[in-house]
Amino acid sequence: MSLLRIAVICAFLLTLVVLRIGFSRRSREISKQREKVEKVEKVKEKKKEKKKLVNQDIITALQNLGFKRQESIIASQKAVEKLGEAEIEKLIKEALKQT
Repeated sequence: MSLLRIAVICAFLLTLVVLRIGFSRRSREISKQREKVEKVEKVKEKKKEKKKLVNQDIITALQNLGFKRQESIIASQKAVEKLGEAEIEKLIKEALKQT
């Protein structure tokens, strides 16, 4: 084989190796970014769930009736868990039962 052919083959193989290394690194970076996005989405979902479990109107109503804030929050959570998205009057009655 001529020296030129060997040089061309070596250059081609070197190019393939460099491209493969670059592809592998980029794939790893993309997978890491996806994992970060998934973690952020999970945190956002948990925050949404917490917001659903706490109804500020119920908490305020209970506090106006003389209950402490923490008691009101717990009662509100229990009422929303039990009744779901019901009318506010029913939720307040249920929260009063929970206290």
